Amino acid sequence: MFAKLKHVAIVSDQFALLGKFYEAVFGMKSSASTGPRGASVVGDGYIGLNINSRSPGRQCGLDHFGFEVEDVETVFARLRT
Repeated sequence: MFAKLKHVAIVSDQFALLGKFYEAVFGMKSSASTGPRGASVVGDGYIGLNINSRSPGRQCGLDHFGFEVEDVETVFARLRT
């Protein structure tokens, strides 16, 4: 596969509680990489969900998503086209 979705990041005022929600409702597992920086990281074994804390002035909701690609130069060429 040329590209695959690796993670989705959202912003929340209650990142720790939301992380526990995804664990309880969807059976996601907490990541060992979860740190004290104000984020919760859960996943299904394939795709990670980063729940980042909301900074002042920042909106809650979808923040970004990340892809892993086999060849970044091919992606750059496609973007130029």
